[in-house]
Amino acid sequence: MNKKRSHIPLILSLVSCACGLQLCVPNTLSQEIVQTKKDDLFLNKGEDNYDPVMNLVLQDKCGSNHQSGAIRWVVCVRIIPGFPEDLEYTISLEKLYNGTIRAYATRPRVKSIHLQLLELSGKHPAASVKELSGLITTESISLDQEEFPQLKQCADKFERLRLSPVPNDAIWNDATKYAFRIESITSDSIDYAMIGPGADAKHQPSELLSWAESMKRIIAVGWSRSR
Repeated sequence: MNKKRSHIPLILSLVSCACGLQLCVPNTLSQEIVQTKKDDLFLNKGEDNYDPVMNLVLQDKCGSNHQSGAIRWVVCVRIIPGFPEDLEYTISLEKLYNGTIRAYATRPRVKSIHLQLLELSGKHPAASVKELSGLITTESISLDQEEFPQLKQCADKFERLRLSPVPNDAIWNDATKYAFRIESITSDSIDYAMIGPGADAKHQPSELLSWAESMKRIIAVGWSRSR
């Protein structure tokens, strides 16, 4: 009997230590879980709001009232890179009936819309899509063919494009997304949704994607000259 009793304090001590650990560990873990849930909430909200915010922030020339029927056609493309840190673009190229070629573009300033939105969703969790859109910083530019004669070449190339209705079946990791809309004065329009390997690829799987990336390079030169 005495031998058995001698083990009781040791057993109680072990139980006491274990209970002490159980009291400490869950408290720390619960704080980490709560913070993780908050981070996930901000991340999910930012992701859910991404497309609606993009529609408000990256405006293009398609779908607008074309002034006095002067525009023969306009093509707009929204470019969303496969990596969240890369800048998104919207680019519009229009041709007037008098032959004038003009280009317009909008992109986020400094940080991508994706990263800006994630940060803003964390700072303003109750903000609406419209309110978040107003906090996104962007910059816009317009180019004409007198200063950039390459635009005439891009317009001519675009008119010569022959597009197959069969979608491309290639697969890329972290693919860049392209959303095209083409409109004419008659209100006829064509929409294309395509993916590609991105700006760094040596070859594009489609002439239309190659054209879009060449337009983006011209726009980038315009921005560099405006600094």
